[in-house]
Order: sequence, then structure tokens, then C-alpha cells
Amino acid sequence: MMAMEKKGKILIVDDNEDVLLSLNMLLKPYVEGIRVINTPERIIGMMDSFMPDVIMLDMNFHRDEWLEKILAHNPKSVVLFITAYVDTEKAVRAIKAGAIDFIPKPWDRNKLLDTVKSAVELSRERKLDSSDSQEKESEQNMYQNLNMNQCSESKSIASSEDVFARMNALP
Repeated sequence: MMAMEKKGKILIVDDNEDVLLSLNMLLKPYVEGIRVINTPERIIGMMDSFMPDVIMLDMNFHRDEWLEKILAHNPKSVVLFITAYVDTEKAVRAIKAGAIDFIPKPWDRNKLLDTVKSAVELSRERKLDSSDSQEKESEQNMYQNLNMNQCSESKSIASSEDVFARMNALP
């Protein structure tokens, strides 16, 4: 059997060390890298240094507005909530606020793996869309600069032609 390609970098944020250990062990064979932290105050620093594709965030931290802080820092972030209490109203509010899905504790192994895989794919698509937009913007700037240079060259040429015309008009 051929080994699956490992894809994605996952940041897991939960105050329960057992959850961190379990998720780390479960996901490690399937992803490129995992970082686990037990306090949300380190999320932004980890986003900058580790650059995760997916952030799995304990829903208990939602009341502290960490989802909003994550999305303010990087609007293209892909956030999955982890929750011990499957409360439909909370889940709907979280998704409306910008999370892409939630994973109940205890989790179903296959559903969790599928959800994380989909989240990694979404993250990669968002990054590609972002780099395509930046590339298009860069191309537009290059064309604008080229057009401006052509316009100024045209003015220079016209000025030179005017000078020659004036010289020929001299007696």
C-alpha cells in the first residue's frame, strides 16, 4: 500500500492537555506539521512563525473573541472549533463569525480526519487565490508602469521631432 502524502500544518489550541496529546497523535501521520498550545495568547505569534493551514480552536476560547482576533490578523485563516458541548446555536454563531466547521468531543476519528483534510484543502485554495490576486496586481502595476514609460517616451520623441522641425524651419 502506498503512503499518503502528508499535507497541511495544523495549530491546535485547547486548555486540555489530554485533547492536545490525542489530536497530536491522531493527526501526526497525516499532516506535515503540528503545533499544540494550551493558551490562546500565543496564537498570533504562532500564526506568524509556524504559518498553519488550519487552526483548531477550543470553543471555550470563543467567548474571549479569539476567532475574531485570528481573522483580524489574517482574514484567510481557516478555523475549526473543537467543542465538548454540541450546542447547535453556538455552532451556528461560530460559523457565522467565520469558523468553517466544528468538531465535537469526543470526536469520530474518520469525520475528524475528513474535516481536517477539507480544511487544509480550503486553506491551500485561499492561499492560491491570494497569490493569484497578488500576481495579477503585480502584472497590472507592471503594465501601468510600462504604459507610463511609453507615454513619456512618446512625449520625448514628439519633443525631439518638434526640435528637428523647428531646426529645419530655421532660415
